[in-house]
Amino acid sequence: MGGESFLIPNWWLKLFQDSLFQNKVYARWQNVKANIFNTQKINHYIDSLTILLDESKTRNFEKWPVLGVWVWPNYYVFPTYAEEVAFLKSWINNRLNWMNTNMIGEPSSVENLDDEIPLEFSLEQNYPNPFNPVTTISFALPISIQTKVTVYDILGREVQVLKNDFLNAGYHRIVFNANDLSSGVYFYKIETSSFSKSKQMLLLK
Repeated sequence: MGGESFLIPNWWLKLFQDSLFQNKVYARWQNVKANIFNTQKINHYIDSLTILLDESKTRNFEKWPVLGVWVWPNYYVFPTYAEEVAFLKSWINNRLNWMNTNMIGEPSSVENLDDEIPLEFSLEQNYPNPFNPVTTISFALPISIQTKVTVYDILGREVQVLKNDFLNAGYHRIVFNANDLSSGVYFYKIETSSFSKSKQMLLLK
């Protein structure tokens, strides 16, 4: 967006010179813009968090009286918490409008990499994210190995074991249905004898 060019890393520009990456970005936006990134739904979620944090934000500003005070790197300063929340909604709405204007057209087909053997272990960000209620978790195994994929809640409690099998080398996808779970932050983790990694995902109903 205008005035923010100094925030764009050079490697972002290089990524968008790759047609495969560009197609995947466009495909993702077309998939999520009407539902997950719906303005009304996002505003509703912000309102729910505002209510949840009402008591704690009061204690926060008693401890650190920064309302109406410029603190780096904030660009805008508002005298009230309500105005801060309103600005957040406005900023997100403008960003969504920018995405709709620039992420136009339908994505072309992309190369299928499922038959290739990866060179290293990896765990991808779930797609879509945020999601409601279904998302896909992808990971790569350079060797055939016993693999466990587990979902945890924000307190570290096990929610569901998605996979616990001996898997062949290659690219794998697991569809996770969180229909019975409430909105919030969750974590998914892959574990093998030689690799372990976790990522965060957001269920937004």
